[in-house]
Amino acid sequence: GDSVAKGEVVALVDSREVADAKGEFLTAQVNADLQKTYFERAQSLWDKRVSSENVYLQARATNSETQLRLNLARQKLSALGLDARAVAAAAAREQGEGAPSSLRQYELRSPIAGRVVERRAEVGMSVGKEGDPADVYTVADLAIVWIDIAVPTAELDRVKDGESVLVTASNDDSARAEGRVIFVSPVLNTETRSARVIAELANRDQRWRPGAFVSA
Repeated sequence: GDSVAKGEVVALVDSREVADAKGEFLTAQVNADLQKTYFERAQSLWDKRVSSENVYLQARATNSETQLRLNLARQKLSALGLDARAVAAAAAREQGEGAPSSLRQYELRSPIAGRVVERRAEVGMSVGKEGDPADVYTVADLAIVWIDIAVPTAELDRVKDGESVLVTASNDDSARAEGRVIFVSPVLNTETRSARVIAELANRDQRWRPGAFVSA
């Protein structure tokens, strides 16, 4: 029933996979910074011809390898929907404040602004594995709804994209609204010989409920 904004955190999930990915990235970052310092020092010494070329080449190769590992770790975070900079900032903040680690926590954010219409998971419940709920929350933006219309073949010539359509609630003739056709299927249903047409309807007052029958 709650309204949520786009990007708002709706749940915190404990994940070993997330913890492993964050830990791998943070380790790779520390190692990359260290090897970069070693390489810059080796380069400076080589430029002054204080050290051998082999030492310089070895430091350069090691630096390139650690940078590659860092990029791979960053890409793994991105695949999980995590921001590398945010992970690094959180780790630095927790280290400075002595706060408990949040490496295992994954912030589940709403991809759209809307309203929570269904919750499948409870606190402490396992999610993501086989047999667990695939969805934690269902968020819907009901400010605009779609009307799914079956149009007989004989009427198809009168229906085109962008045209207006009058929608009437099947259980209440006084409930009417004007929508707009946004899609006309180029193929017919082989059983009913009708075409699927979708109309868009404004629904800011939440009067039209998904799943209800209407006439168009």
